Amino acid sequence: IFWRRNQEPDIARYLVYRSERQDFQVQGAQPLAVLRPTSYFLQTYDDTGLKAGVTYYYRVVAEDWSGNRQGESITVSATTPSY
Repeated sequence: IFWRRNQEPDIARYLVYRSERQDFQVQGAQPLAVLRPTSYFLQTYDDTGLKAGVTYYYRVVAEDWSGNRQGESITVSATTPSY
């Protein structure tokens, strides 16, 4: 997945969440990945070990050095090929 870099200067990390349910909540959930921001315009995460023929839903949340979270991203989805 990829998303546009947050323009806030104090972003410390991105929290990536995944679910098999479109209406999942990130509050209280364990992130799939915690990523440091890069200097690139687009931030990316390669998800691996997925099941065939399943639709996965993702959200990303930016967090600053004090632990303050920005708003959640929109939910995006992708379906893995069926083998």
